[in-house]
Amino acid sequence: MARPTTAAARRDGLVVDDLPAGQRARRARIVAAAVELLGTDDYDSIHMRLVAERAGVALGTLYRYFPSKEQLFGAALIQWGESFQQRYERTIQRTAAHPSERLKKTLRSAVTAFERSPRFFGLVVVLQSSDDPEVAALFRQFSGTTTGVIHDTLTGVEERYRQPIETIALAVLFNLLRGWSLGSWSMAEVLVQLDACVDVLFAEPKVSVDGGT
Repeated sequence: MARPTTAAARRDGLVVDDLPAGQRARRARIVAAAVELLGTDDYDSIHMRLVAERAGVALGTLYRYFPSKEQLFGAALIQWGESFQQRYERTIQRTAAHPSERLKKTLRSAVTAFERSPRFFGLVVVLQSSDDPEVAALFRQFSGTTTGVIHDTLTGVEERYRQPIETIALAVLFNLLRGWSLGSWSMAEVLVQLDACVDVLFAEPKVSVDGGT
């Protein structure tokens, strides 16, 4: 899956990978500190100075890499989301043969990730509504990773069904997680509903005989 070279991923006209090694490492420490802090504290309670202290950099240095808190945590969300793709490629992609099984396991994996790190779902809600175009670009990059994984689970599904199933699956995932975050659904109920929705989507034959796309 190609990595978009958005404006938010640039500094002085260079993509992050083109930064000198020292600057790249410093930026990575800042992002890692943000990810670590969000594991224990709500987004609203985390101040940029606290991230700078955790990363071992001056506050001014942090702002040179990330002009706003939303941009910093957009980068943190992308880093956190990459583990979702890695888990899929390492396990589900290799072990689940049928698209419905791959989709169920993948949606369950996403839900479990948010259960372990619930504050990241709150971050998703915050960044989704940002009016900063660079934050929007970062959020699209995060969403693109999730969408790309879901799309891959549907290998073998007839093309005319693939996009609708993908769209419905992502909508169901977000809505169930939203309900869970508000206390309307228990995690057990979310998992049951996810499986049931996938069963409905595959209630009629939608997989080509030869398994191709």
